[in-house]
Amino acid sequence: MFTYPLFFRTPHITEILKRNLTINPLPQKLALPSNEIQENISAASFAKLAYCLEESSDDELAPGILGHAEISQDGPRGPNINVYIRGYIYSFEQWIKRQSKLIPLKGYPHKIKVDNLFYGQWKLAFDNIKRKILKVLKLYPAETTDKVRLNFIGHGLGAVHAVFTALELYKNLPMVEFQVFTFGQPRMGNLEFANLINLMSRENVRVYRMTHTDDFVPRLPPKKGGKQFIHHTLELWISNDCDDCDPSGFPVVYGCRGRIIDFQSGYINESKDCNNQYQDLVDTTAHNGPYFGYTMGFC
Repeated sequence: MFTYPLFFRTPHITEILKRNLTINPLPQKLALPSNEIQENISAASFAKLAYCLEESSDDELAPGILGHAEISQDGPRGPNINVYIRGYIYSFEQWIKRQSKLIPLKGYPHKIKVDNLFYGQWKLAFDNIKRKILKVLKLYPAETTDKVRLNFIGHGLGAVHAVFTALELYKNLPMVEFQVFTFGQPRMGNLEFANLINLMSRENVRVYRMTHTDDFVPRLPPKKGGKQFIHHTLELWISNDCDDCDPSGFPVVYGCRGRIIDFQSGYINESKDCNNQYQDLVDTTAHNGPYFGYTMGFC
């Protein structure tokens, strides 16, 4: 049987889909071995660290939004620059009651739309996080930037900032390798926006979207009222079943891809095998994980 790539760095997604459809339907849920998730374990540690940043400091990007960029010398070709962001912290009641609507994403075709409140908060913080990133990049001569990897990391609304920031910067930094790691990310936009993030993988970007058991946040904003909020793929889902834990003792992590709903465009719907199998917004504790031993939401 054909095995779909377990990480999301691929050629143009439409070409991949055409090749795969001639062999077998896309696998819907694949258990990932430990060596496939080591980078996500490292990213989880930085997502946790974002909750240790202090307000009223240089790390305050906007009211309630904190972020930091730092260098680690553990990249495969050179240094990693880890950009980790903590978004504004909603209470459970705020998550449920917030009034979302879709607005056009500036600089893109009008049909590509995003959540108005998420996008507005990100715009308040973007200039400051961009300044931090460029300050660190200046430490490296231009001829060596092809060995630098930028990792954008966030949990909850920090995940929203990570995705928007990577999308804004990757075309302006073509020599730098990009990765995006999100944990408990809410839906950010419509189907066209999800496809835009999917296609971002064709230009030196890997996108990992991790969810935990029945965390309710990835199912917000809800898919109702004709708004059609939808996630980008690939979802990495931590199950709560430790009957088949990996050797490290962590629960099984599944790679979950949705089904093709528009072959010509390459659109992929959300998987119903993983976090989206739950419909009730009842578990407020799962949002904080733990992700590989790191519990989010506090330092």
